[in-house]
Amino acid sequence: MSSVGLSFKDIRKQTVRMKAIGGEFLAGHTGVLNNVATADEVIVTTTAADPAIARGGIFMAIETIAQNAYGRFQRIGFTTLLRVNGTTDIAIGDRLTTTTAGGILVKAASGEPCAAIALEAYTGNDNLGVIDALLTEPSQEK
Repeated sequence: MSSVGLSFKDIRKQTVRMKAIGGEFLAGHTGVLNNVATADEVIVTTTAADPAIARGGIFMAIETIAQNAYGRFQRIGFTTLLRVNGTTDIAIGDRLTTTTAGGILVKAASGEPCAAIALEAYTGNDNLGVIDALLTEPSQEK
């Protein structure tokens, strides 16, 4: 008898072509919708728990994208590329939010906006973490 089930990898990825502003995006770096732009701009944010997450979620570059160039961003689904900081230890299942280090996510505190769930732990006290994660619709950490 076989087991039938779904994994996070089965969730359909949502990717979009957007313009990168505010700096170069490396694969795995994240940004938010630019609040003073046309609807196709993603900006590197250096705002911790950026409220812009609630407007459109988190956009993760899936390739290197030069500043002011168009490239592919993932907004929903499973990824193996997400860049994080583990100064506050990240455990499997933790929700993630933006930090003051542009393009890097961290563990969200209670009440902070988030749009990613860690599927892998990271405890390095640096901005060098690359983890498996699930990009989701925006929510508030509880």
